[in-house]
Formats: sequence, C-alpha cells, structure tokens
Amino acid sequence: MVQIPIRIRPDEVNFWQPSATPPFTTAPVGLPFLFKLKRPFNHIAGGGFFVTYSRLPLSLAWEVFGQKNGCRSLDELQKLISPLVAGGFRDGEIGCTVLANPFFFEESAWIKDPTGWSSNIVRGKMYDSSEDDGRKIWSGVQSCLSSQQFDLQQTGETVIAADPNEKYGSPISVRPRIGQSSFRV
Repeated sequence: MVQIPIRIRPDEVNFWQPSATPPFTTAPVGLPFLFKLKRPFNHIAGGGFFVTYSRLPLSLAWEVFGQKNGCRSLDELQKLISPLVAGGFRDGEIGCTVLANPFFFEESAWIKDPTGWSSNIVRGKMYDSSEDDGRKIWSGVQSCLSSQQFDLQQTGETVIAADPNEKYGSPISVRPRIGQSSFRV
C-alpha cells in the first residue's frame, strides 16, 4: 500500500495508474479527486484537485514527480506497478493524473465508503455533490478538512507547504519552478 506520512504536505502528487488509458476524459481543472483505500480499509483517506493527465514512461514519471508518486524510490514504484500489469512491466507508459493541493486525513477521520460503493471499482467513480451520496461524501471531506485546520490552530503548529518567495528548486539539469511538475509533462 502506498503510504504518505500525514505531516508531509506536497504541493502536488501524481495519482498514477498502471494503464496509460485516462480514467476520465472530461475532468475539468479543479475537480476534486478523493483517495479511496481498498480492502481491508475501505475508506476515503484524502484527496486533491485535478490539474492535468499525461501518459509518461515510468522513468520520466519518477524523474518529474519523485516521491510525489507515493514511493521512496523508482524501484519501489516499479515493484508496485509490476503485479498490476499482465506480462510484467519495465519502463512502459503509466497514466499520470496530476493533483494539486493534496490533503491527507488522520486515520481516525477517514470517511467510510458510501453504501452503494462496489468493491470491484478499480479506475474511479464520479459522484455529483448535488445528489445524496455525493453530498454526504463531500460534506464529510469538508468536515475533515475544517477540523484539521482547527487542530493545527489549536496546537499552534505551523505547516509551510513552500516558501512563497522561493520560486525554484535545487539545481539539476534545469531549474524547475516549485509546484510546476504538471507543466513539465
């Protein structure tokens, strides 16, 4: 299972999939994507907001996003993907759904799956927040987000996603702007 410590606050994440086929072809920028954990957890544990979708070779997805792929190394990412692809996997293309402003809930705040959720859903499901299930889910997400902010204020913790004056990361072959991985793909 991919694990990102709750205290890490990346500016964006690559919500990858082993298939290079896009999960949604009409997703507008800013659409909320929620992180639904599979069995045995069966809960929503966080989310982020859609920026773009790209197909990339695995090595390039690692070069662009690094640990924002939810893994500590390229080798770990490849080991996660390999069992999901028939016939093995080397450096084939993966689907990269780039999400901005990701958020992660404490385990005690995870949201239970809606009653009608099928455990067979692999590639995502859309809900309309003006309908019953969608409204309940989004209300739960808003409640979790507001309580997290409240908890941070209560404990006096400061979470800094990035220095607002800092525009560039560590030098590599190029100097990428922080939070700009989606533009590199």
